[in-house]
Amino acid sequence: MRELGFTTIKTRVYSPWPYVSNSSQLSYVAGWASADPPETLNLFEEMTMVVEGIESTFLLSQDTFKDWFQDASQSYAKLLFADTSRSGFWNYVLATTEDSLHDEDTGNDITQFLRGTNALYGYDQLSDWRLSLADLQTAAIIDFLSPMNLYRKRALFQEYKSFKTFSPSFLQFKGVTFFPDWSAHISPFGLYWQIDLWLKQNNHVSRYFININSGLFKAKIRHTLRQSFKIIAATGYKSQGYVTSYPLKEGLFFQAGVSVDLLH
Repeated sequence: MRELGFTTIKTRVYSPWPYVSNSSQLSYVAGWASADPPETLNLFEEMTMVVEGIESTFLLSQDTFKDWFQDASQSYAKLLFADTSRSGFWNYVLATTEDSLHDEDTGNDITQFLRGTNALYGYDQLSDWRLSLADLQTAAIIDFLSPMNLYRKRALFQEYKSFKTFSPSFLQFKGVTFFPDWSAHISPFGLYWQIDLWLKQNNHVSRYFININSGLFKAKIRHTLRQSFKIIAATGYKSQGYVTSYPLKEGLFFQAGVSVDLLH
């Protein structure tokens, strides 16, 4: 937001269940941010601001799952944090009504996203929209039924019920642990799907995924040299189109980096 020229940025985080004193304090979102926009902001930049909150919290959820998948154990607090982060998309969508689409002065990030994304493609009239609220509602339900979401909710229930850390039993085949997943995503260019396959062998975790509508395939490997030091490498291919944090053009790519845990 600061890079685009926003000022007076404010954020608020809501406490999820069961850390609220009464039901009136429950919220369908984990929090919100507000700011004074710059004088000049094009439609694409506006759409980027609308989707970045939902997408960034999803990345937090996925990163937390990566640790859970590798360690096969996670605290209730981390599970709850990841569950709240993952729920942003479908909570927002399912709380949006058709009536809010008709009034530009009301609504939330989802209504702004639908108006802006359709406008980017020249569909300004609600009756002409190519991406509708019904499309997002269907995507939200499918996203809610994803293996990662259901498995995490099962773990939350077990830990809340027994007060013991839930140790998941992931699928295994010939010494390789694996976990498939799918997720719905929004971008300034519309709705797209991501299919993931997590693999672990000899405590080395790799993740393979493909973005439907964007044509990206990526393999990522984390190699642990010591408990606090890891080498991370990824390679893949991307077709022309939008994928978060990647160039729009088509081609092969390679990424490399290191991870240092300063707490050990």
